Amino acid sequence: IDKAHEVLKNTVDNSIMSRSNQKAIEDFTHHSGPVNKQLRSAHKKGVDPSQTMSRSAHNTVLHMDTIGKKTKPISSSVHVYHGTTRDPRNELDKEGNWHNHHFVSTTLDPAHTGYFTGLEHKGQSHIIHFHLPKGSNHGIYADAMSRTHHALEGDEHEYILKRGQKWKHTGSEVVKVGHS
Repeated sequence: IDKAHEVLKNTVDNSIMSRSNQKAIEDFTHHSGPVNKQLRSAHKKGVDPSQTMSRSAHNTVLHMDTIGKKTKPISSSVHVYHGTTRDPRNELDKEGNWHNHHFVSTTLDPAHTGYFTGLEHKGQSHIIHFHLPKGSNHGIYADAMSRTHHALEGDEHEYILKRGQKWKHTGSEVVKVGHS
């Protein structure tokens, strides 16, 4: 995790560390659910998100898009993880790709994925493993962008995948956790 943290930290330079960009990261990390819900809804309706989103959510999205365009490619491959209660296999296209039309909060530590699914969730939970190859530029490292985020979330090591990407599903593994 420490090596991956250093790799992701180096994707952020001072040119994108403005207060408004830091605030957008903080707003997103604290309200990602409603922002992403609005992005998914707009996609399903086939409309521009700016037509259906609240003003504050739209401003956050615009800042996040700008930050995402200014981050540097990673210097070595990294693995990040996302926890969800929705089965991502149900959202694959005919070629076996998953499209994220919203931002995806991930972590360097798979043990933190329970935070995304809610530990009390009684149904299935899924952990999505993303491999980010060297030279790729898939997201924004929230820990490097926001001192407040790092202070509040500690060792979550949140990496936010940019919206509008396509990911190849390469396999699934079922793991039972807890009592049966």
